[in-house]
Amino acid sequence: MVQIVRHQTGYLSTNTYFVFDSKSENPYFFVVDPAGEEETVALVEQHSKTIGLEPVAFVLTHSHFDHLSALPFLCTRFPEAQVLIHKAEESWLGPQAYIDHREEFYKLDMSFWVDEVEQKSGRKLPQPTGFLEENQVLPFAKDWQILETPGHSKGSVSLYNRKAALLICGDTMFAGGGIGRTDLTGGDYPTLCRSLGKLCRLPPETEVFPGHGPKTTIGRETAVFHQN
Repeated sequence: MVQIVRHQTGYLSTNTYFVFDSKSENPYFFVVDPAGEEETVALVEQHSKTIGLEPVAFVLTHSHFDHLSALPFLCTRFPEAQVLIHKAEESWLGPQAYIDHREEFYKLDMSFWVDEVEQKSGRKLPQPTGFLEENQVLPFAKDWQILETPGHSKGSVSLYNRKAALLICGDTMFAGGGIGRTDLTGGDYPTLCRSLGKLCRLPPETEVFPGHGPKTTIGRETAVFHQN
């Protein structure tokens, strides 16, 4: 049975999700949007010990720094784990990526966080090991499918488990009718609205795990959008 454990990490209380099924014929454990720093490594280590599995991948719903700041620390500790992101956001990873993140988070008066991670980790941001695209099934977790949901950023994606009625949507949709901001690089409001429409066509009982804040359901958010 698939399980999702939420940890709020980093300065912006990002929802980092530990997704696992340790009892199935093909058990797996992967981490979505690993924010924070060394404390996130400790959480992953603790969880790995509890379920008897190390993370096979770090999956990014999008490339904003508050959703990947733990990567340099995690990739040092778990070098075999994959790093997966949409192709459109490839440039936000790799040896030169701190420069772009610093400029982007300067707009939020938070460029100090980028400096802190670079100095503490002593390591550049890792290169992606693979890319996510529409309808792709995660090879290590075949009950999870990728949905492209751009708008908050150019390459935002959501992870959908149809059988278990679960959706991890990054910053595309929040509980209570909230939506991701579109004033950062790659953001586009009409595109985000189309992505929201796509998600609202999922079954209403689908549980939604957003990038910040509490979980919700598709039905609850669809009702809020219709009211507005």
